[in-house]
Amino acid sequence: MVKYNLKTTQKTVLTNNMRFIEEPAWSSQGWIAFAHYPSYQIYLLKDDGSGLTQFTEDATNLFPRWSSYGNYLHWGHAAVLAQNTKWLRKSSSNHSMDTVSYGSGDANSLQVSNTKISRINKILTAKLFNNVWYWAHTHLDESPFNFIPIIDVSKLPNEERFPCRSYESQKIYISHYFLGEIYCINV
Repeated sequence: MVKYNLKTTQKTVLTNNMRFIEEPAWSSQGWIAFAHYPSYQIYLLKDDGSGLTQFTEDATNLFPRWSSYGNYLHWGHAAVLAQNTKWLRKSSSNHSMDTVSYGSGDANSLQVSNTKISRINKILTAKLFNNVWYWAHTHLDESPFNFIPIIDVSKLPNEERFPCRSYESQKIYISHYFLGEIYCINV
Protein backbone atom coordinates (compact mmCIF):
# COMPACT_ATOMS: atom_id res chain seq x y z
CA MET A 1 0.00 0.00 0.00
CA VAL A 2 1.37 3.37 -1.02
CA LYS A 3 0.25 6.84 0.10
CA TYR A 4 0.77 9.51 -2.55
CA ASN A 5 0.71 13.25 -1.81
CA LEU A 6 -0.79 15.05 -4.82
CA LYS A 7 0.74 18.41 -3.87
CA THR A 8 4.31 17.28 -3.20
CA THR A 9 4.24 14.08 -5.37
CA GLN A 10 5.86 12.27 -2.43
CA LYS A 11 5.22 8.52 -2.23
CA THR A 12 5.22 6.74 1.13
CA VAL A 13 5.15 2.94 1.25
CA LEU A 14 2.81 2.00 4.10
CA THR A 15 3.04 -1.78 3.85
CA ASN A 16 4.58 -4.42 1.58
CA ASN A 17 3.63 -8.00 0.78
CA MET A 18 -0.03 -7.69 1.81
CA ARG A 19 -2.82 -8.64 -0.60
CA PHE A 20 -6.07 -6.69 -0.45
CA ILE A 21 -9.54 -7.90 -1.36
CA GLU A 22 -10.94 -4.43 -2.09
CA GLU A 23 -10.20 -0.75 -1.62
CA PRO A 24 -9.00 0.22 1.86
CA ALA A 25 -11.10 2.50 4.10
CA TRP A 26 -9.39 5.61 5.51
CA SER A 27 -10.76 7.08 8.74
CA SER A 28 -10.84 10.74 9.75
CA GLN A 29 -8.73 9.68 12.77
CA GLY A 30 -5.76 8.58 10.62
CA TRP A 31 -6.37 4.81 10.47
CA ILE A 32 -6.66 2.67 7.36
CA ALA A 33 -8.73 -0.55 7.45
CA PHE A 34 -8.50 -3.24 4.79
CA ALA A 35 -9.58 -6.82 4.15
CA HIS A 36 -6.62 -9.16 3.69
CA TYR A 37 -6.46 -11.99 1.17
CA PRO A 38 -6.41 -14.98 1.67
CA SER A 39 -7.25 -14.77 5.40
CA TYR A 40 -10.47 -12.69 4.96
CA GLN A 41 -9.55 -10.73 8.08
CA ILE A 42 -9.65 -6.98 8.65
CA TYR A 43 -6.34 -5.26 9.44
CA LEU A 44 -5.73 -1.73 10.71
CA LEU A 45 -2.74 0.44 9.85
CA LYS A 46 -1.88 4.03 10.82
CA ASP A 47 -1.69 6.36 7.82
CA ASP A 48 2.06 6.81 8.47
CA GLY A 49 2.64 3.04 7.99
CA SER A 50 2.99 2.14 11.69
CA GLY A 51 0.79 0.05 13.96
CA LEU A 52 -0.22 -2.80 11.61
CA THR A 53 -2.74 -4.81 13.64
CA GLN A 54 -5.10 -7.68 12.88
CA PHE A 55 -8.56 -6.36 13.87
CA THR A 56 -10.75 -9.48 13.37
CA GLU A 57 -10.00 -13.10 14.13
CA ASP A 58 -12.86 -15.39 13.13
CA ALA A 59 -14.61 -16.53 9.94
CA THR A 60 -15.01 -14.17 6.99
CA ASN A 61 -14.67 -10.40 7.43
CA LEU A 62 -14.89 -8.01 4.48
CA PHE A 63 -15.88 -4.50 3.35
CA PRO A 64 -14.57 -2.29 6.18
CA ARG A 65 -16.18 1.17 6.39
CA TRP A 66 -15.49 3.92 8.94
CA SER A 67 -18.21 6.10 10.40
CA SER A 68 -17.77 9.73 9.39
CA TYR A 69 -16.27 10.62 12.77
CA GLY A 70 -13.85 7.67 12.71
CA ASN A 71 -15.16 6.37 16.04
CA TYR A 72 -16.67 3.14 14.66
CA LEU A 73 -15.46 0.61 12.13
CA HIS A 74 -18.25 -1.27 10.30
CA TRP A 75 -17.69 -4.45 8.29
CA GLY A 76 -19.41 -7.47 6.81
CA HIS A 77 -19.09 -10.76 8.68
CA ALA A 78 -20.19 -14.23 7.61
CA ALA A 79 -19.64 -17.60 9.25
CA VAL A 80 -18.82 -18.99 5.79
CA LEU A 81 -17.72 -17.05 2.69
CA ALA A 82 -20.66 -16.10 0.41
CA GLN A 83 -23.36 -16.73 3.01
CA ASN A 84 -25.74 -14.12 4.43
CA THR A 85 -23.64 -11.36 5.90
CA LYS A 86 -24.13 -9.49 9.15
CA TRP A 87 -23.02 -5.89 9.31
CA LEU A 88 -21.00 -5.45 12.51
CA ARG A 89 -19.44 -2.43 14.14
CA LYS A 90 -16.83 -1.95 16.82
CA SER A 91 -16.08 1.22 18.76
CA SER A 92 -12.52 2.47 18.51
CA SER A 93 -12.65 3.81 22.08
CA ASN A 94 -14.10 0.98 24.17
CA HIS A 95 -13.85 -1.85 21.60
CA SER A 96 -17.46 -2.94 22.21
CA MET A 97 -18.95 -4.75 19.21
CA ASP A 98 -22.55 -4.96 18.08
CA THR A 99 -24.61 -6.09 15.10
CA VAL A 100 -26.01 -3.27 12.99
CA SER A 101 -28.01 -5.50 10.63
CA TYR A 102 -28.49 -9.17 9.81
CA GLY A 103 -28.60 -11.05 6.52
CA SER A 104 -31.16 -10.69 3.75
CA GLY A 105 -34.12 -11.84 5.86
CA ASP A 106 -33.95 -8.85 8.21
CA ALA A 107 -36.04 -5.72 7.53
CA ASN A 108 -32.94 -3.55 8.02
CA SER A 109 -30.66 -5.72 5.91
CA LEU A 110 -28.42 -4.06 3.39
CA GLN A 111 -26.01 -5.17 0.72
CA VAL A 112 -22.81 -4.86 2.74
CA SER A 113 -20.46 -4.96 -0.25
CA ASN A 114 -22.10 -1.85 -1.75
CA THR A 115 -22.47 0.15 1.47
CA LYS A 116 -20.83 3.56 1.66
CA ILE A 117 -20.87 5.99 4.60
CA SER A 118 -20.86 9.71 3.79
CA ARG A 119 -19.09 12.52 5.62
CA ILE A 120 -22.32 13.32 7.47
CA ASN A 121 -22.84 9.70 8.60
CA LYS A 122 -25.47 8.73 6.01
CA ILE A 123 -25.46 5.20 4.62
CA LEU A 124 -25.80 4.63 0.87
CA THR A 125 -26.50 1.01 0.02
CA ALA A 126 -28.34 -1.42 -2.23
CA LYS A 127 -31.54 -2.41 -0.40
CA LEU A 128 -34.41 -4.74 -1.26
CA PHE A 129 -37.92 -3.18 -1.25
CA ASN A 130 -40.83 -5.44 -2.32
CA ASN A 131 -38.47 -7.77 -4.20
CA VAL A 132 -36.85 -4.90 -6.12
CA TRP A 133 -33.30 -3.65 -5.49
CA TYR A 134 -32.97 0.10 -4.91
CA TRP A 135 -30.15 2.42 -4.05
CA ALA A 136 -31.35 3.69 -0.69
CA HIS A 137 -30.06 5.82 2.14
CA THR A 138 -30.57 6.40 5.84
CA HIS A 139 -28.71 8.04 8.68
CA LEU A 140 -26.26 5.75 10.47
CA ASP A 141 -27.33 7.06 13.88
CA GLU A 142 -31.01 6.07 13.38
CA SER A 143 -32.24 3.04 15.24
CA PRO A 144 -33.88 1.21 13.63
CA PHE A 145 -32.78 2.34 10.18
CA ASN A 146 -35.35 4.20 8.11
CA PHE A 147 -34.18 3.53 4.55
CA ILE A 148 -35.43 5.89 1.85
CA PRO A 149 -35.35 4.39 -1.66
CA ILE A 150 -33.66 6.61 -4.24
CA ILE A 151 -33.73 4.74 -7.54
CA ASP A 152 -34.66 1.28 -8.78
CA VAL A 153 -31.36 -0.39 -9.72
CA SER A 154 -33.01 -1.98 -12.78
CA LYS A 155 -33.62 1.54 -14.18
CA LEU A 156 -29.88 2.00 -14.53
CA PRO A 157 -27.82 0.50 -17.36
CA ASN A 158 -27.41 -3.22 -16.77
CA GLU A 159 -23.78 -3.70 -15.80
CA GLU A 160 -21.64 -3.05 -12.76
CA ARG A 161 -22.53 0.11 -10.85
CA PHE A 162 -20.25 1.70 -8.26
CA PRO A 163 -21.93 4.41 -6.17
CA CYS A 164 -20.46 7.31 -4.26
CA ARG A 165 -22.06 10.29 -2.58
CA SER A 166 -21.13 13.92 -3.14
CA TYR A 167 -19.56 15.93 -0.34
CA GLU A 168 -22.84 17.56 0.67
CA SER A 169 -24.70 14.22 0.30
CA GLN A 170 -27.42 15.60 -1.99
CA LYS A 171 -26.21 13.79 -5.10
CA ILE A 172 -25.16 10.24 -5.83
CA TYR A 173 -22.75 9.39 -8.60
CA ILE A 174 -22.85 5.94 -10.14
CA SER A 175 -20.23 4.78 -12.61
CA HIS A 176 -20.86 2.32 -15.41
CA TYR A 177 -17.60 0.47 -15.87
CA PHE A 178 -18.08 -1.01 -19.34
CA LEU A 179 -19.56 2.12 -20.95
CA GLY A 180 -17.21 4.51 -19.18
CA GLU A 181 -20.11 6.73 -18.11
CA ILE A 182 -20.97 8.45 -14.82
CA TYR A 183 -24.56 9.15 -13.79
CA CYS A 184 -25.61 11.85 -11.32
CA ILE A 185 -28.74 11.25 -9.26
CA ASN A 186 -30.27 14.00 -7.12
CA VAL A 187 -31.32 12.53 -3.78
